[in-house]
Amino acid sequence: MEKSRSLGRTRYGFLSAVLVACIAGGLSYRALHRYEDKESSANYSMSFPGAPQGWKIMPHGPQTVFLYQQPGSKILLSGAINQVIDELNPTPDLGRDMLARQMLDVTRANLRGWSAEWMDTVGARGTSFRLIRRSQKGQVVVNAFAVRGNTTVLITMSGRDQHVQDVDGKLDQFRDFLSNVKLTRADLSKF
Repeated sequence: MEKSRSLGRTRYGFLSAVLVACIAGGLSYRALHRYEDKESSANYSMSFPGAPQGWKIMPHGPQTVFLYQQPGSKILLSGAINQVIDELNPTPDLGRDMLARQMLDVTRANLRGWSAEWMDTVGARGTSFRLIRRSQKGQVVVNAFAVRGNTTVLITMSGRDQHVQDVDGKLDQFRDFLSNVKLTRADLSKF
């Protein structure tokens, strides 16, 4: 009888320990999952450098955050930001690379005469950008995509006519500009 009681206590002790471990693991997983959900639906404000030296600040529409032009050329540098203010991320799979890939696919499928090229990534402060290059005769557009939480940033350098090749010559300057963009978590729930 003594052996069965000690065996019973050992079983209950073991089962109790397993039960406590499962509960603790479940609560830890739940806390981590909630943190990840909050991160995926967070919003960020963007700070960006001023116009590159010698470039002009140009008037722009309400969807554009900044628009700069290199004087005497048709080279433009523009930026836009889009944010979804919600507790959920409505498009969690549409991250930086997926968005860039979609732009490449749409360009190749729908824009006759345009070519599209996957480029490198550029690290920035609080994010990173994926670059793609799209071109046709007389026009080139280099897009840089960044996605963090519910915030999407698109920064573009474009050139037309005789300035198409100048855009490629300014890619290092463009990358440097992107590396100085900063995304900071922002509470936009009050808006």
